[in-house]
Amino acid sequence: MVLLEAGPVVRPHEMNEEAGLTLAKHFFENGLRVARGNIYMPTLQARVLGGGSVFNCAICARMTDKTLTEWRVEHGLDWLTTDEASRHYRAVEDLMGLRPTEAEVMGERNRLFRKGCDALGWRADPVLRNTSGCRGSAQCFTGCPNGAKASMDRRGIPELLDAGGTVYTSVPVNRLLRRGAKVVGVEGSVAGRPGCSVEVRAPVTVLAAGALASPLIARASGIEHGALGAGLRFHPGASVLALFDHEVAPWVGASQGYHCLDFCDEGIKLETLWATPELMSFRIPSAGPELSALLGEYPRAAVWDVIISGEDSVGHIDRFGRARYDVALGDVRRMRDGMAKLAEIARAAGAREVVSGLRGVPARLPADSAAEVIRQVPLEVTRFPMASNHVFGTMAMGADPERYAIDASFAVRGTEGLFACDTGIMPSSPRVNPMLTMWALSHRLAEVLADRS
Repeated sequence: MVLLEAGPVVRPHEMNEEAGLTLAKHFFENGLRVARGNIYMPTLQARVLGGGSVFNCAICARMTDKTLTEWRVEHGLDWLTTDEASRHYRAVEDLMGLRPTEAEVMGERNRLFRKGCDALGWRADPVLRNTSGCRGSAQCFTGCPNGAKASMDRRGIPELLDAGGTVYTSVPVNRLLRRGAKVVGVEGSVAGRPGCSVEVRAPVTVLAAGALASPLIARASGIEHGALGAGLRFHPGASVLALFDHEVAPWVGASQGYHCLDFCDEGIKLETLWATPELMSFRIPSAGPELSALLGEYPRAAVWDVIISGEDSVGHIDRFGRARYDVALGDVRRMRDGMAKLAEIARAAGAREVVSGLRGVPARLPADSAAEVIRQVPLEVTRFPMASNHVFGTMAMGADPERYAIDASFAVRGTEGLFACDTGIMPSSPRVNPMLTMWALSHRLAEVLADRS
């Protein structure tokens, strides 16, 4: 087994809690990647061994039964029964050591979210995370300084090495090696060494370069299918600040400790969040003294966010590798509703003011009326400051050979010996954070490949 990773290894002493430095050093396009369409939507993809699991907040959530049924019935993934999905989920949950976020590392920011949900009769669940020994440092996004996160470089890659596998880092793959329809390996380059190339030949190749890069590698290798690069989907997200009269110290506690899944089947997921002031300043439509005053209140702020399913919106990867994506009206409506729900949580938790970041709306809204004001905002996509790091669908898996580039056994159509396994194979939005589902799908592929050998 040989694994090629485009980025380097990042070790705890190389992590920096300053977000700008982290983005510039460890993310594709220095953290400035965007999807272009009816808005410019920032989207971050990590370029390190372990990928996004190194810098995400370790949220693990199973897809809803509604989504499983859609994948099975509408996309022809007949094997994906509830029992079969649960079997794969259980296997990776055990491997990754999932556990609910502990009460002692929640911090006030998370507890206020729970308080507001309880008052509204909504369920706020402690987030299941692949962590052990979390200290509530709120540095998930810039890399856990305590080594408490079971990111793939710490859980998964070591097991591969123990089993006799080999890992090459800083080796981006450029194309697949082919002998007719059969894929016999990959060709890559060595980062920082112009002219230095790498070839790895293998009887089976798994393309897992991410939803944005995998279709480009396939196209560059002469693989043709109408679905390659098409069907691009995101989970657009937005956040609010709830300002309280007492100190919240939002930098204390698990980055994302609670979430509300009550509205997932409607395409709305509510979460707690920690975002540093420099990141939140991009979402606050203020400048100069007004911005300075808002940021001065950060010690009394709780940051929460909403992600939406994006099920009405679709885009594609163009021939230059750029993401083209328009947010449809139905998803703008979901975003507005989700932000209004966050404002309701803020009011119910005792907030004084809400900062929504919505364009055309006062920067500060009284908490008692914020939800109503947000619900009156016109459904114009440019009013909503959105971002998304969850990307899907550019090499979707399904039964119909005309609609899907990947068949139900993960094989790339029109080839031999080539399989795909990253979020690009997801045929539609999973409606929740995709990491756990991606691990479950990987477990299924492992069994498929074992049966072939």
